[in-house]
Amino acid sequence: MPLLPPSRPAPAALRLVGPPARRWPSLLLVAVLVAAGCGKRGAPLPPLPRVPAAVSEWSALRSDETVALTLVVPGTNVSGDAPGDIAGIELYAVTADLAPELVAGRVPPGMTLVASARVRRPLPPVPAGVPADLPPVPREPGLDQGERTTFREQLTPELRVAQPAALPAPAPSAPTISDAPALSLPLVMAEVRQVKRHYVAVAVSRRGTRSAWSAVRSVPVGPVSGAPSPPALTYDAAAVTLAWTAARDARSGPAPATADTLESRPFGPVGVATRYVVYATAPDGAAPTKLTEQPVAALTYAAAGIEFGRERCFVVRGVDTLDGVDVEGPASPVACITPADTFPPPAPSALEAVGGAGVVSLIWEGVDAPDLAGYLVFRGAAGGEPTEQLTPEPIRASSFEDRAVVAGTRYVYVVVAVDSATPANRSGPSNRAEETARR
Repeated sequence: MPLLPPSRPAPAALRLVGPPARRWPSLLLVAVLVAAGCGKRGAPLPPLPRVPAAVSEWSALRSDETVALTLVVPGTNVSGDAPGDIAGIELYAVTADLAPELVAGRVPPGMTLVASARVRRPLPPVPAGVPADLPPVPREPGLDQGERTTFREQLTPELRVAQPAALPAPAPSAPTISDAPALSLPLVMAEVRQVKRHYVAVAVSRRGTRSAWSAVRSVPVGPVSGAPSPPALTYDAAAVTLAWTAARDARSGPAPATADTLESRPFGPVGVATRYVVYATAPDGAAPTKLTEQPVAALTYAAAGIEFGRERCFVVRGVDTLDGVDVEGPASPVACITPADTFPPPAPSALEAVGGAGVVSLIWEGVDAPDLAGYLVFRGAAGGEPTEQLTPEPIRASSFEDRAVVAGTRYVYVVVAVDSATPANRSGPSNRAEETARR
């Protein structure tokens, strides 16, 4: 096609000057520029795909036959912009002795989808000046970005079997025959891998684009020891004490050396003794609360804190170490107790009596008790027992004036502390103080 229409002169910027021999480079440049602008306008480029950020905060914990998979839904894309383009969360799993190799954008061989959840679109920020009493905006079902959630999977017998497709094929080795004499070398125990359940999580965008895979979380699927006995419960004013018996198949560690036995070196892997965790259960069906920060080796535990008149219930679980991973076993039967306040406050001390004209003044050292209701003052004749109660109700002050005295009579006094329980608990008596009323 012509570079320009013949009826219109070329613009000054495109007019060619100079001798004909020098015009061909300019002609070539003009032809390239015009050809680049000819033809139809191309289709617009597709938008760059928004890839969700990977699931980075998550865990897999096994308790008896249940695996709890807890994660935090990502709130951004890989580029860092928020909110993220996230339509859902998917969890995949496989049972094998080795963790799968993860390749971006491809489900590892043998892994299957075991759980998924929708993630709803975040609400836009509320504009300024909108009344606060407007009804809430209807929300679509699903999880929120940044929300922590837990999925649970039951370990059925089928899920405990390693998947053949996920197991790496052993490298073939050619048999060798040698007439060389056998060497006497130390016997080395080969490492025995336990079959595990391996989990990965991934976020999926609304266009179906998957994020990078999360880190693999693995739990052993081997057997654990049985449930301990129901704990026996006792209590005092400060704590409830639990005592239980280990299951018959509880694991035992190496026996400690004693004066009668020599120190031994175990042959093969050394087992770890079963330890225990204690949970407080709620009567309303809420999730149990773990009381032990770390598993304990002892068969007793003191649960601090007493609320008299309120029932408290507990369960105990054994913890076995499988291939370096702590796994909780089945729970013991629930044991409950309702503590009753039968514990009196401490007795007052340093009681002193000072006689005056028609009065005997008393003063004593008070006691420190959270449920202290006050003090009762008792009087008696000198040489006898102070059985007459001078204060009908407990008094909070640590002093008292006895004005119902007869001049010249010698009296003996004691003070006791009482708490707010029903019925009230009384302390032992204070020291005795004697004094004579004056005229």
